[in-house]
Amino acid sequence: MTTLNFTFDTLKYSKRLTDAGLDARIAETEAEMLNETLSAALGNAKLATKYDLETAIKELKADAADQRTKIVQWLATLLIAQAAAIVTMIKLITPAVN
Repeated sequence: MTTLNFTFDTLKYSKRLTDAGLDARIAETEAEMLNETLSAALGNAKLATKYDLETAIKELKADAADQRTKIVQWLATLLIAQAAAIVTMIKLITPAVN
């Protein structure tokens, strides 16, 4: 995971506010408050890179293949056990032929 490097141009923001007619002190305070808020919200954000996603997909595919193998092994074991149970039941049910 990659940490997001967040930057916010407070000077440009406050200048746009003052150009729109807002008092300079209020514009500067607004810019500082917005910078603090955005930094708190986004400053520690973790972003997944393309490599992170590709690695996760490969791991999931490998895990899925492993699970499929385990399921096939269980099914094969159950089929063998079922066949053995059927053979045993047939031997018990049918009368002994002499």
